[in-house]
Amino acid sequence: MGFDLGVTLQKQGDYTVVNSPLPGFVLTSSYLNSLGATSKLGELGRVIVKLSAGADLEIDVRRYTRPTTPSGTINVSGTSGDYWFNHTANGAKLATVQALGPNGEYLKDDWTQWLGPLQAGRINWNGDYSLSDDQTQLIIRASLLSTIKSFGKPVTLTWEYWPRTGASNTVTTVVTVT
Repeated sequence: MGFDLGVTLQKQGDYTVVNSPLPGFVLTSSYLNSLGATSKLGELGRVIVKLSAGADLEIDVRRYTRPTTPSGTINVSGTSGDYWFNHTANGAKLATVQALGPNGEYLKDDWTQWLGPLQAGRINWNGDYSLSDDQTQLIIRASLLSTIKSFGKPVTLTWEYWPRTGASNTVTTVVTVT
């Protein structure tokens, strides 16, 4: 196992092997702290696990706090263009977005219910939502705004960030289009 700078990690000092709940390894807090100041948010580096067979496994090592937006409510008049709004990722990385109506119904693609809890009700990257190049703004695409308007009810967009640890790493916005 090595860091992206070519340094080989040392068992016990940098990581420990675990067998429960599943076999794997855990990076030690002393190793994680050695990657940078404890206040730095974002990507700290990558650990590359070299296996005896198959492709190497790259692990993105990040320090983050919960992402934020200025407001949890968005009211849009019309659907002719994309809607951009500020967010602060706080070191987290956007993973996906879930779109639900007020009673938990899927906004679109209800077939996703068969994909399980990490994919059910999720919408499409770039077709429905996106992230600005500088990653300071979330973008709701005009096509999604049109779908929300046709839906006729407020829609809750849950912006989920890696790692997908539930509500502790999400931002929720309620969108109404008139």
